[in-house]
Amino acid sequence: MSDKLYIVYCTSGLGNRLRPLAAAMAYCQITGRRLRVYWDNITPNGCLTPLERLFETPFESITLDEIAALGEDDRSLALFTEKGPGHNVQREAERFGRDQLLRLAQRTAPRQSQALRLDESADVVIVYDNDYLASVPREHCIAALRSLQPAAEVRTKVLAQAAELGLWAGPGQPWQPLKGVHARGTDFGVKQAVEQYGGLVRERLGGQRFFLSTEDSQLEQGLRAAFPGQVISRHDRLHLTLNQGKQVWGDPDSYTISAEHGLDALTDIYLLSCVDLAVFHPGSTFAEIARHLHGVLVPAANVARTPSPLAERRALAEARASFMQRARALVARGDAVHALDLDHGAPGPVPPEQCEPAFMYWETLGYRLPFTERLFMNSHASKPRLDWDANVFNQLARLPTDRMPMQVFRQLCPYPEAHSQVSRLRGHIAGRKVLVIGSESFWLELLCAQAGAAEVTTVEYRPIDWNGRPDVPTRLSTITWDDWLAELDAHVGRYDLVLSYSSIEHSGLGRYGDRLTPLGDLYTFSLMARALASHGLCAVAVPTGQDLTHFNAHRIYGEQRIRALEHVGGLRFIGVAGPDAGYLANDPAEHLRAGWTVQGLARLPLGQYRQPVLCFAPEGWSAERYAAAAVAAPRATQGPAAVTTAAEPVRETSAAPEAVEA
Repeated sequence: MSDKLYIVYCTSGLGNRLRPLAAAMAYCQITGRRLRVYWDNITPNGCLTPLERLFETPFESITLDEIAALGEDDRSLALFTEKGPGHNVQREAERFGRDQLLRLAQRTAPRQSQALRLDESADVVIVYDNDYLASVPREHCIAALRSLQPAAEVRTKVLAQAAELGLWAGPGQPWQPLKGVHARGTDFGVKQAVEQYGGLVRERLGGQRFFLSTEDSQLEQGLRAAFPGQVISRHDRLHLTLNQGKQVWGDPDSYTISAEHGLDALTDIYLLSCVDLAVFHPGSTFAEIARHLHGVLVPAANVARTPSPLAERRALAEARASFMQRARALVARGDAVHALDLDHGAPGPVPPEQCEPAFMYWETLGYRLPFTERLFMNSHASKPRLDWDANVFNQLARLPTDRMPMQVFRQLCPYPEAHSQVSRLRGHIAGRKVLVIGSESFWLELLCAQAGAAEVTTVEYRPIDWNGRPDVPTRLSTITWDDWLAELDAHVGRYDLVLSYSSIEHSGLGRYGDRLTPLGDLYTFSLMARALASHGLCAVAVPTGQDLTHFNAHRIYGEQRIRALEHVGGLRFIGVAGPDAGYLANDPAEHLRAGWTVQGLARLPLGQYRQPVLCFAPEGWSAERYAAAAVAAPRATQGPAAVTTAAEPVRETSAAPEAVEA
């Protein structure tokens, strides 16, 4: 066994422990490190069940005293934590009275957990996070998770209750999983939770019966009342209750659990893994673990009908394969020089001289596009979560778009041209299902709500926490990038309009701590295109001028990269939505004051740019077809026009043709 050690520090709820445990197992399988597990059984609202009672899989444990002693020996030590409010050394010491990691941090400064590489040289690695690891392929982590052997008492109960509740097919019948709902009651008030989960059940399940898992008995009662005759649930579920005098779930002592609660929670995870989980909170690791365990405990009689271990990621696998094929076609020699790799780039930010040759080769489309340095080395320290103020949102959302106080809007949005650009798209937003990719603050969601969008789904790398409740007719939801990828099949072809403003041009450059991924913007765009309905419109605001990778600030899009977006997305570039005449009148480039076109922007000096909204659509798209596909919802006063359209797609031999007004 290797002399090098990996210590996984597991606290919090069960789902938040199983991800880092599986990641640690996979990491050690790849690197040969020896794994030891600290499994917290102290925190009153975490998980008090010993690891050996949950799983038969053997693990070597480590105590807090042994962790503290690591600071006294002569082995090299590396400490990796989330460094956000969720999992860091100060939180452990101040909130839970465990100062062992804080004392170790005085010897070696903690590093961001997702920066841990497979070739880490330290003798001892300690990881305190609740996520998988960026350096380990996700499939390896999920395979490790699925290899865990639940304890006999858990396995026996799951098999018995699955049969009792009708989750299994009858003898000789193909396994067609029942639909499932996991409703987290500890995030909202009961009334709000019933409304939110109830709306999703109506949309996705209609009148179908479904298996319900929830830790909140009042929420279960509310959903039973809302869906009489449809709810199937366990009669022996150990629900949680607030301790006397407590009003909210978030305090460390807001509720108390027992060792039996941990066994009960694991039973529910495996029962959820037997169903087709259709409704769940996007931030729930409990639901994510259940999806990753899908079909693990299916009886032998049904094995032939069991989906693959990664069935819920089939759409993502297909999307990746399609993108790789299309991306290779962009480069004359394909993989002949360097293989295209989307999975193993180092976390950024890094200077360009540390970029792998393969990154440089693919990022420049086979050395055909310029690459120059404009380096940001501290953006990885940004907040791990985003806080959005619902009260401010609600007040502004009640205003008509043209009455928005511009001084307030500029506090939300750093792009002075954005308001008039997105306002020109109001007719494409009203009554529509909108997907927003990348959102530091809620200004795009706000403009969509003002324009009367039916729903807006926001995908962001970091979790988004609303301070208060958004109160608008538009249905708003947020999901992390990883969770969106995990359930990509539920989003394919779903949205009328896909919006992104100043986001994809950063993808894969490492500026924000993400992994260096060549063509990361093209890959992101290809996934956006998959989410687009056949009549839909994809609108992305990116720096536009002469083609350039301005590493690691952003990319600038000219003829060749716009053509590459068309190619990987299977869409056609149809034109731009630019700012209003008042903004254009002050443009320092005289030739742009009449309006922005790709051809006009290409006349700017290399490195200079403007940020128009580039519009793409499936072949055969028209404003009339888009209007005809409208859902039943209030419409804005402006019709579906206001996009300056290109006369034809971008061509190999020339810049984009001058646009003509639609």
